[in-house]
Amino acid sequence: MRRFLRRAAVPGVLALGMAGCFGSTESTGKLVCPTPLIAPDLDAAAQLRSGGSGPDDIRFGVKLISVNANCRTEKIGLTADMRIGFVAARNDPTLKQGEFAYFVAVADAQRNILNKKEYTVSVEFAPRQNRLQVSDQVAIGLPVRDLSAGGKYIIIVGLQLSPEQLDFNRKQQQAQ
Repeated sequence: MRRFLRRAAVPGVLALGMAGCFGSTESTGKLVCPTPLIAPDLDAAAQLRSGGSGPDDIRFGVKLISVNANCRTEKIGLTADMRIGFVAARNDPTLKQGEFAYFVAVADAQRNILNKKEYTVSVEFAPRQNRLQVSDQVAIGLPVRDLSAGGKYIIIVGLQLSPEQLDFNRKQQQAQ
């Protein structure tokens, strides 16, 4: 299982944890889990054949299909155990393996990114298998003293795209 480093967070998240240093060293309040969401326009990635530019040129693709979070309390703060689901597909039968990157970010209520971490997933296709579902698990720690403050945060998940892949996604959405 992968974990965010709790000790090396962004200053805004660290400040939240520091609030617990002046008084009780235990978490208080009712546990509220941050809301997980899939980033708009960052839910699909396509790897095109060399020189390709359209849907018929897609060699390998991935779609982010689900994000689920279950929270648990820690001595100071909470941990969100995330399960992230993907569908990977290939259009090229000679492609045996594929790889894609995704990110998990913690944001405040105004969607200012406080912390972001990137992960890579590799998939392997069996002969005659053109589509498969995969999932990954990560744990995100929030050093909040008041556990109800977890609801003030958002966990954003998306595929890490190149500018060309993002442009391709936007053009596909406009065409629909």
